[in-house]
Amino acid sequence: MNIVATQAASTHPKFNANDSDLKVQSSDGVLFLIHRKNLEVNTGAFPGPEFETNQETVHLSETAKILEILFQFVYPQKYPTLDDLDFETLMALSKTVEKYDVFSAMLTCQVGLSTFVPKLAEEIFWHAVQHDYATLMDQAAFHLLSRTTSLDIWRKLPMSLKVPWSIRYSTIKVFQLYRYQTMVQGDTATVKRTHEYFNASDADVKILSSDGVLFHIHRKNLETHTSAFPGPEFSTQNEVVPLSEPSQILEMVFQFIYPIRHPTLQDENIKIVLGVAEAVEKYEVFAAMRTCEVRLSELVPKHAEVVFWHAVKHDYPALMDKAAYHLMSRSSALRISKRLPPHLKIPWAEFRDGWQSILDSVYQYINRVSSSSGPCAVEPRQFGDIFHFCPRCRGNMTTWVADIENKSNSLEDIRVMVIHASLEEVVLEPMVEVEDGPLCTTCDTDTCKVNASDADLKFQSSDEVLFYIHRKNLDAHSSAFPSAEFTPSSREETVHLAEPSDVLEILFQFIYPNRHPILHDKDVKAVLAVAEAVEKYQIFSAMRTCDVRLCELAPKNAAEVFWHGVQFNRHVVMDAAVVHFMSEPGSRKVEAKLPPAMAKHWAEYRNAWQAIFSGVYDYIQTALTEDPTNCTEEVISEWDTEVHFCERCRCSVTTWVVDIYRGIDRLSNIRDYVERVSREGIEWELDPMEPPLSPLCGHCDGRFCKGIRDVAHVLGVRLGAFKLFSHFLPPDQEDNPK
Repeated sequence: MNIVATQAASTHPKFNANDSDLKVQSSDGVLFLIHRKNLEVNTGAFPGPEFETNQETVHLSETAKILEILFQFVYPQKYPTLDDLDFETLMALSKTVEKYDVFSAMLTCQVGLSTFVPKLAEEIFWHAVQHDYATLMDQAAFHLLSRTTSLDIWRKLPMSLKVPWSIRYSTIKVFQLYRYQTMVQGDTATVKRTHEYFNASDADVKILSSDGVLFHIHRKNLETHTSAFPGPEFSTQNEVVPLSEPSQILEMVFQFIYPIRHPTLQDENIKIVLGVAEAVEKYEVFAAMRTCEVRLSELVPKHAEVVFWHAVKHDYPALMDKAAYHLMSRSSALRISKRLPPHLKIPWAEFRDGWQSILDSVYQYINRVSSSSGPCAVEPRQFGDIFHFCPRCRGNMTTWVADIENKSNSLEDIRVMVIHASLEEVVLEPMVEVEDGPLCTTCDTDTCKVNASDADLKFQSSDEVLFYIHRKNLDAHSSAFPSAEFTPSSREETVHLAEPSDVLEILFQFIYPNRHPILHDKDVKAVLAVAEAVEKYQIFSAMRTCDVRLCELAPKNAAEVFWHGVQFNRHVVMDAAVVHFMSEPGSRKVEAKLPPAMAKHWAEYRNAWQAIFSGVYDYIQTALTEDPTNCTEEVISEWDTEVHFCERCRCSVTTWVVDIYRGIDRLSNIRDYVERVSREGIEWELDPMEPPLSPLCGHCDGRFCKGIRDVAHVLGVRLGAFKLFSHFLPPDQEDNPK
């Protein structure tokens, strides 16, 4: 960043405010007139007010195209989504965002880069490594799993990442990759095949998995390793024994009944390990039980509750104990106590009483040593000693212990937190304000930005927690909070807000120049509360983050997410949710609740959707052949008028299209299903209402129509061109910087 005398340069039409106090010139000679206060509160790299430029121009090395996008993120307006940027521009912008610490733009850049991962994985991976984007690293890494690429990356990685890379990627074997690909493809396979390893010619039992894989197993091994499979006195007469488990699970289970080195399950996730463990208990494969218990024990920290219920179901006391120590919060305890079988309710109550007695004794201790005046004691004391806390510290310490009780699940994490607090100074956030009683003279009350002594606004949440906020930050990030010309008569005047403290704590983080929260650990209720507050107070730096998280939550919470998008006109949110209720019943529910201003656009959107199927219906009708015994066999191009269907097939294909239109909610499921049918075909039963005297088609067998594949091709072409709901809405206008 260089400062030189101002030279003749064209001024950017959007960034030309008369009251700006900073001139920035791009590398290609475009001048931007910027407000210093916005740079100060939105970035961590541009100069603050103590740095005087004397009206000289700050020259930057970035082009006007990059700076135009960048500076939109430092003003209180709707931020650009970056959806239309090419990769080179987006990467240049992302590097600039990191260079100048423009925190409000970081997540938007990450989301944009993630769309280019399949084609440019390695370049994006190194960018993510450089700037510590963990999620982006993971996305890119799964496209860099070849042995050669993996080894090259390992050599270039910083030391802090070599071990994680080695564990997660470099040691993946070909067989594991094959299994991963099988798992990703899901259980859609319908063609039976024989397992490549369990296919001995002298095996005497045939077992079929739920996904159609045949295992040839030796009965003697089943008999000697399990007590649930049939013994030699039970003959299958060469019939196949179907089991409810998929091949991926049975493959691991059957390895435990042969004299080979047993699998350790170390590379398997919780879903697979639980599947194996349940099958092992179901069929009583004793050789595998201990392995499953050990692996589940290792997975407890991240999956405590599911492991706990497995241990309860199959009576593993040690596993129950380990999982219980990761379920210490009040909400987890109440949830578990309601589901426990009767014989475990009393032991669980005694376990919880022991934990509660510890917390109760600490609460009593805090209240016993409180004082209405004077400073707090600052030297470490024995538990039984009597000393004093001021009202502020008493409230803070009570809140800290309550947070442990209500929010902390892992006993190990609680121990580490307590030991850390006993050895070092700990900042308690948010600080609790007490209206009556003097402040303590020995306590630091300026440890948090939302409780700073130089703040000039005081907000109180609905649950009576106070936040001290800098007006300049609100002014630069919001167009809803009071502006600078509104000055309260005293710092002690309190602005009461309707939101609880947990929402405001997240909200206010977006108005300070720090990395913003990404909300990945928040459920839909919490994210919607934050998103509504963001819209209410127009915190533009938080809007994109809320949009991204709501889009992630849309598959399981489509209705709630959609109505939030409608209420606040968030196009990307509406699109993410609306594709989950495409069926006719789902559409009618939406149409009945839409506001009048949007009902017209919804009708246009649904008409476009219905036009796809109406066109397919017309196509099927016009393709009726005069020869009722002859259908077209070949896959045709879209709207080929030469294709022919017999009357029986026409009715059957029409029924198939109607079922898709009425019965499938998710657009992605419809597209995937139609694409698979157009590629592989499907056995679709002929319409039972077909007149019995109608002649059979020469290309159909009287039970299944083979012409659906042709119609699926036609339908798939139309589905690929379908526009989402936002395409039918008026353009979302964005304001210029003020």
